[in-house]
Amino acid sequence: MCAQHVEETATHLFLHCDFASLIWRRKGLDADIADNIGDFWREQRLARHPNEHDAWGTEWLSICWTIWKARNQQIFGQKPANRDEVIAEIARQTINWRTFC
Repeated sequence: MCAQHVEETATHLFLHCDFASLIWRRKGLDADIADNIGDFWREQRLARHPNEHDAWGTEWLSICWTIWKARNQQIFGQKPANRDEVIAEIARQTINWRTFC
């Protein structure tokens, strides 16, 4: 997804890739400082009030799922990922999941 020539690990794809990192920054989070995706999840969850855990979990999953879909579209569909489209899709999907799940 990015121009970095590194192994595509879950941590790189979802946190450290330039593409993903910008998405997290637009959400007000700095994913670049996280050592791995599990630690980032725990740190961000613990930083929230317990009443926000469900909403945070939904948004977290929506972000990761949408990054994954954009990655697959870029690789298999040969459609370059567009950050603005991905961010808009995250917002739509998060609302849908909160409403219907």
